[in-house]
Amino acid sequence: LELRLLVARPEQPGEGRLEGASLTADPGRRLGVHSHPGGAEDCQLSVSEFLRVTLSTGLTLNVALAGDSAKPAVILLHGFPESHRTWREVAPRLEGDFYLIMPDQRGFAGSDRPQEVEAYATDLLVDDIFALADELRLERFALVGHDWGGAISWTAALRDYDRLTRLAIIN
Repeated sequence: LELRLLVARPEQPGEGRLEGASLTADPGRRLGVHSHPGGAEDCQLSVSEFLRVTLSTGLTLNVALAGDSAKPAVILLHGFPESHRTWREVAPRLEGDFYLIMPDQRGFAGSDRPQEVEAYATDLLVDDIFALADELRLERFALVGHDWGGAISWTAALRDYDRLTRLAIIN
């Protein structure tokens, strides 16, 4: 990965150009986009399992899991345009106390991407969350939403509050 400083030239106001030498790479970083996998001590997402979960809504979601399934379940919904990796710094701190379910929501990352605009109606996105809970056999769970995931979480809480133990919105 090469980074260069973007600087506007005086003869072309408002139009930036790449100038100067590229920034030096960190010698401790491996080549590629992602850093070395780590755990809580490194503030890295330590996922115990990845699943492709086919839902009753007809979609298949990519889902990252962490923690012990015997612990209280927490579904963490990412924002736009993100993925389950949104939680990479939070998950290591929570996985000792909770069973974390971090799906790539409909249309994002490794999950199915319907082409029709109507396939992204709020009610369908909420249906995905409860269908995921059904597939994972979660009777009750907490829901945490960030950004777009927060909007879906609010709607989910209004629809079926009895299944939700807690709701947290992070924006």
